[in-house]
Amino acid sequence: NDVAFTYDALLPVSGETSAGSTDFGPDIRLGTTPSGKAVRFAHLASYDEIDGAYEQITAYLDAKDIIVNDAFIEEYLAFGDKSNSPETMINILVQPKK
Repeated sequence: NDVAFTYDALLPVSGETSAGSTDFGPDIRLGTTPSGKAVRFAHLASYDEIDGAYEQITAYLDAKDIIVNDAFIEEYLAFGDKSNSPETMINILVQPKK
């Protein structure tokens, strides 16, 4: 909803790590990056305009009858110094359900 949401931040870790390791602190858990097929949408506008991008993505998926997993993945390629910076570039990835 518009009041609250949950998210996972994904950051690459180099080197060997073990599942359940607390080397990074108690609030950080190690996991596997999502894999498999995905549909990529490029958002090349300010972050303030991302709601419109999600509306277009949802309309496209509905029109094509593509059922996707509940999570959307945002990959930040470039982000301006403010949320309205036009040089923002974000890939939005969605994975079709199998």
